[in-house]
Amino acid sequence: MSAPRDWPAADTVLRAHAQAARAPAPDALAHAASTLGDPWAMVALALLGAVALARRGARRIALTVATVPLAAVLAFNAIKLTVRRVRPPGAVALGELRFSFPSGHATVVAATSAVVAWALVREGIVSRRVASVTAVTWAALVGASRVWLDAHWASDVLAGWALGGAIAALGTWLGGATLSSRHVVAKGRPEGARVVQSD
Repeated sequence: MSAPRDWPAADTVLRAHAQAARAPAPDALAHAASTLGDPWAMVALALLGAVALARRGARRIALTVATVPLAAVLAFNAIKLTVRRVRPPGAVALGELRFSFPSGHATVVAATSAVVAWALVREGIVSRRVASVTAVTWAALVGASRVWLDAHWASDVLAGWALGGAIAALGTWLGGATLSSRHVVAKGRPEGARVVQSD
């Protein structure tokens, strides 16, 4: 099957290569990545992380971690209903019957991976390099699994990565700006003044 008219011809080529290369072992890996990278699984993971951060006193960072994945879910659903792109034929066997563009998995995993990495670095829990490599690897694996399983066209996944990354960038920028402004205000308080609210 060819990609719908007016969409990138590379989608058809990439789909053909992926389907020709399928085998039991990589199929199992792709199914596992796709299941673990489910949008609502990512939202649940982010909420658990937000709770843990809030308990550390990083409440504003926790709020950012909790809201970015939810914003990604809202965004990809709104775009799907607007674009209404048909999925590749293999999606039916997977029970994937909703519209295709952009990939919800790719959108939310990119947003969640990025915002969690930002939070972990900001809190000094892991290094920037470890957080970045882990986030990119996980997002790439989940996104690639969607094309491999014939659940999405490649351009669906690319758009999802871009959308999720943009939402995470905006969320962390706003979160970082809020933290920075609060730090400036705190520095301006008289010595011994009480700070009531934590991060």
